[in-house]
Amino acid sequence: MLGCKDRVPTPLTQENLTYHRCPGNFASNQSYAWLEYHEKFKLGVMPFSGGYYEQPAKVFEIMRIVDSFKLQRDVEKAKQAELKQKVGVKRGRK
Repeated sequence: MLGCKDRVPTPLTQENLTYHRCPGNFASNQSYAWLEYHEKFKLGVMPFSGGYYEQPAKVFEIMRIVDSFKLQRDVEKAKQAELKQKVGVKRGRK
């Protein structure tokens, strides 16, 4: 897959982070743990002891980045679904 080992032709920029290779290359067990924390955080379960306002600032920064990536993924999925629907409609007309 292009980008996993070689540089990608168009870098991916997200939340002031620019990736010249597949972002999956940077995944670690801690990354996956933060994705799990993100789901719980949305339900009101904090990753560290204490309430919402007692969480480290990094928690909010990480959650914002995860939100941004998830939103971007959802937008891309919606675009693909819309494109599929348009192609299906065009094929049905012929």
